Amino acid sequence: ENSNEGSITVFQKDGAEWKEVDRRAPDRLCPSEFYGYSVHVDGDVVAASADCEINIELFRFEREDGNDFGGSLVPFQQLRFISPSFGAVSSIAMSWDTLVYSTVSGGLFFFRLQNRNDDGKAEYFLSQKMSFDGPSNL
Repeated sequence: ENSNEGSITVFQKDGAEWKEVDRRAPDRLCPSEFYGYSVHVDGDVVAASADCEINIELFRFEREDGNDFGGSLVPFQQLRFISPSFGAVSSIAMSWDTLVYSTVSGGLFFFRLQNRNDDGKAEYFLSQKMSFDGPSNL
């Protein structure tokens, strides 16, 4: 049993109190305290560091119909760029069309939001990576 397994928890303010409305734990068999170590929120989009299978997991916070309180995290994309030399995700920053994350061993990854699907669903795609060796266009 891994007592150091991370999670992502959403709280919402209700009057003077903060109440938990949703919690996510890794759904893969990859115990890691790094799941949820870094989190960035931009509107209703939540980007969180994941575990050894993926680097970043993206969620939309979908509110309950007709209710200002409550809702759930709905996963919509996983970003993966595995390189053992870069290590775990250490920080995440994002705006409406750009997501950047860094790793503990010097990796820096840039993703851009693009409409690529026939259904109009937007996804993030790796546009550039940097390391100790400098920039590398993909």
